[in-house]
Amino acid sequence: MQSFFPFLVVIVALYSASAFLMGRLVAAGGLRMDVPNARSSHTSQKPRGGGVVFVLMISVTWLFLSGFFAISGQGILPGSARVALSGEQWMALIAGFAVLGLTGAADDRKGLAARTRFTVQVAVALGVVASGLRWRELDLGFTTLELSSGGSILISVLWIVWSTNLFNFMDGIDGIAGLTGVVIATATAVLAWLFSCGDLVVASIVMVPCIAAFLRFNLVESRIFMGDAGSLPLGFGFSVFMLVLHNTSGSRFALWHGALVCCPFLADATFTLVQRAIRGERFWLAHCDHVYQKLSRRVGSHRAVAVGYALVGAFSAALAITNVIGKR
Repeated sequence: MQSFFPFLVVIVALYSASAFLMGRLVAAGGLRMDVPNARSSHTSQKPRGGGVVFVLMISVTWLFLSGFFAISGQGILPGSARVALSGEQWMALIAGFAVLGLTGAADDRKGLAARTRFTVQVAVALGVVASGLRWRELDLGFTTLELSSGGSILISVLWIVWSTNLFNFMDGIDGIAGLTGVVIATATAVLAWLFSCGDLVVASIVMVPCIAAFLRFNLVESRIFMGDAGSLPLGFGFSVFMLVLHNTSGSRFALWHGALVCCPFLADATFTLVQRAIRGERFWLAHCDHVYQKLSRRVGSHRAVAVGYALVGAFSAALAITNVIGKR
């Protein structure tokens, strides 16, 4: 218990600091108001861009942790002593997370061209791949395909860019992105512990109190939206986490495991966009055709749908964890 107590203190401190900063941000105003329109799932104006607080807190914490792990060369918590990320991989993760946070904040504030957003996303994805993190093989169940260097890079970049965007697409009702983020971060911590990746265990756990503090103002009080400033970095961060698990597990963690961990968002966003593309619609534009948006209109509650998606996500992540345990 003594080994865990200092870490628990850090978790409480992260929540308290994040909640304080979020409260100050909401009280200060100045954020761009999200005005409801025909594509919106909300009916009243609310400021957007609240994700900037947890992105700041997570980035600073990760920066500190990267230095700690570089010096100590071992994990913090019992049973997870191995350090999985190199210094270059930490920097690719932190830099990409922060850059996407800044890009999202600029988009929330003034709006950015789609080409600009896409260019930044590809650039940070290439940075991650250049650091050595990539999908190296595809486990199809009945056989495993070794990927060529070019195929590995292409699939990895597509994975990161798509994951980054799908979190953004799915952040359309109160609480859904935050709750799902907590579920994925927690599942990542469990998987990292199974593979003895001490730094990834801590990196994923510290996200939880920071996101939870945001949920207090988004889901409980419904006073602010996450915005692109939060959704883009979350999608990016989780996509990189899956790559770390794949590269440090001897490929026992496959692409389909990562898809299971992110299942509700991945399934909803992919199904909706493919459906819109088949209908000949401009699928890259904002819309209100996602399954979760239709459910929220039918149920009449953002909170119920957000909790439902989180529960489905927890179940699918548990399936991935159970399969990984079976392979040990």
